[in-house]
Amino acid sequence: MFEKETAQIEAFVRDYKQVYGVDPLELKWCAPCSNPNIPGTPQCGAVTKGKLIPKKYQSLFAGRAQVYLKVVLPRITNAYNYAICLHELGHVYTASRDEITANRWARKHALYWNQEMTNAALDGMQTYVRDGLISHNDYFNFKWELESDGKKVA
Repeated sequence: MFEKETAQIEAFVRDYKQVYGVDPLELKWCAPCSNPNIPGTPQCGAVTKGKLIPKKYQSLFAGRAQVYLKVVLPRITNAYNYAICLHELGHVYTASRDEITANRWARKHALYWNQEMTNAALDGMQTYVRDGLISHNDYFNFKWELESDGKKVA
């Protein structure tokens, strides 16, 4: 189960070298994640590491200050974890720390999108809202966007 989703994530990791001309990402699978807002639940999807690019080479990477070398993702056992994987790769491919940007990338590249995936996207953002890193207004606008644009649903 979830072989197509796993294969897609592995292809994104492999294709990173072709897109950016650097060594492929190192992919590490970890235990499946659950709701990050419940204390004590395992989390691994939020772990990415970057390598700073010397300024003279940044033009090769579309002006990016860093490229990612490693991504740690939850094993895909459900749509929730699939969304987390896509979200983390959204950070990698967009070179953005912005949660909304990463979630938009995830949604755009998903094989399908369903309510469980919407829940994963919104759950992951709640800590940022609570800590004041994402405004309530931006959160609710993004929630509306997720729930209303007619993305393919599984």
